[in-house]
Amino acid sequence: MNMPETPPEPIVAPLTRRQKNILIVMSAVLFFGGLAVILFLERLPLAARLALGTVDMIGAAVLVVFLRQSTRTRPGE
Repeated sequence: MNMPETPPEPIVAPLTRRQKNILIVMSAVLFFGGLAVILFLERLPLAARLALGTVDMIGAAVLVVFLRQSTRTRPGE
């Protein structure tokens, strides 16, 4: 019987230096913005400040993980 061929891996262009720098800046802005929301934005209730600041920090962490995953070298290359 014929075995179905595995589909080829998608070709993904590597991130350029400019894209990497933009991701680094965006993650830093999100992190420090979330920290500023938690610490300095007293017009919102504490629960809202914590929620908004935490979501911003999680967004920054997701960007950092994406950056690390996309720039990691693959075995055999």
